[in-house]
Amino acid sequence: MFFLLALIVLVACVLYFYFLGLWFLALVPLLFLVGWFAYVALKTPVSFAKLELSKYSLHIAWSIILLAVFGILSFVWIKFPSSLLWMLAGNALFLILSYFFVYEDGKKIFIFWYYLSLLFLTIVSLFILPSNSWISLLVVLLSFQFWFIWFLKFIVWSWIEIEKDYLYTLFISWLLLISALIVSWISSVSVALSIVSVVLMWLYLWLWWFVQKKPVNRGRVSVRRILAWERVTNKAFFSNDFLSQMYNFVVDMPKPFRYVLEALNVLVVLVLFGSFVVSWFHMSGVNHFFYWIVISFFVWNVLLLKRIEYTSFLQNLFLFLVVHFAVYVSLFSYFESNIQSIVLWSVVWNIVTSLWLFVLPEKYKDFFDHKDYWYWIVASIMSFLVNVFLLLKSWLAGELIFFLLLLYVGIESMLVFYGIKHISGKFQDNS
Repeated sequence: MFFLLALIVLVACVLYFYFLGLWFLALVPLLFLVGWFAYVALKTPVSFAKLELSKYSLHIAWSIILLAVFGILSFVWIKFPSSLLWMLAGNALFLILSYFFVYEDGKKIFIFWYYLSLLFLTIVSLFILPSNSWISLLVVLLSFQFWFIWFLKFIVWSWIEIEKDYLYTLFISWLLLISALIVSWISSVSVALSIVSVVLMWLYLWLWWFVQKKPVNRGRVSVRRILAWERVTNKAFFSNDFLSQMYNFVVDMPKPFRYVLEALNVLVVLVLFGSFVVSWFHMSGVNHFFYWIVISFFVWNVLLLKRIEYTSFLQNLFLFLVVHFAVYVSLFSYFESNIQSIVLWSVVWNIVTSLWLFVLPEKYKDFFDHKDYWYWIVASIMSFLVNVFLLLKSWLAGELIFFLLLLYVGIESMLVFYGIKHISGKFQDNS
């Protein structure tokens, strides 16, 4: 953690002086960092017989080299962000060479700095480029990422063994590239995100289908088994090796890649919210239609991921926040400054979504565990607090607001009480 914080501060100082046109002053924090490490090295007693180097030592050394390369590129008029593109390509090249020369430490260092350069370039360009140019740059970066990982996995793999995780990285890179291409091709954000949501739904359905199946070895079919109708009644799955390998690919997917799949589903809704909040006073009925299509597919995709256990705290909590708060964008867009109408319908929606806790059919209740119900109650209370704030901002008489607040607090208290009681009874009976 200290290494990460020190690196962030150092990069911030370098960028600060660079954009001021005083790039040579960026050497000051760099020299300070080197001096500090030298001081620590001198003050720390070291027994060379028991020397243990920190796992961050090579990362620190490589970060100093990259900062020096960044300064040299700037000196020869290769400006930002072109300099970062060169550093990205350089880390990719060194990663390939580390496999050919069996440089194990290099594999860890270069892949880390490759992704850090990619992430930093993506985030910084978001603030300095227009939206259309940023999307185009993102497509270029994701295309480079996809073909670089493909080259590693299928070309370098011909000579040297490559980790299996690169196959999952290739899969995620392909999915991100497809999503970025859809957004870049379609001018309407809501329509583009609707298509991305549909693509994600089909992907999650495909994953769910494989998780439900399991390869079976039927063995040799005998006359006795045929007469026993085993051949007819036993459904056989995965008649070839490819399908069996796909099953193992889905089931054995590491958790970080599962988190990326669910994070992409959340990211679609976050981008949707951001685009609509910026322009909710100018939204047409068609945009509202696609807005709710994305919200509906988001909820459906979360349930699919929960079925195959590709889920975490972030997605589960965000599900109930979306259910409770998605309506506010439509209300503010439709009623604009009419706070009374917004408060009325938001309170109704809050009560309705709280009652869903009790009226859901049993087959849908199985989607949620003990923590999910608590997320539901927390999201309901958060919605209640927002509604109270909006009610206080309304133009109603102060006395009427006071009694309406009492009424609303009483109803919400009863809903929370019976919600907690329902959760305790449901999961105590199951245990």
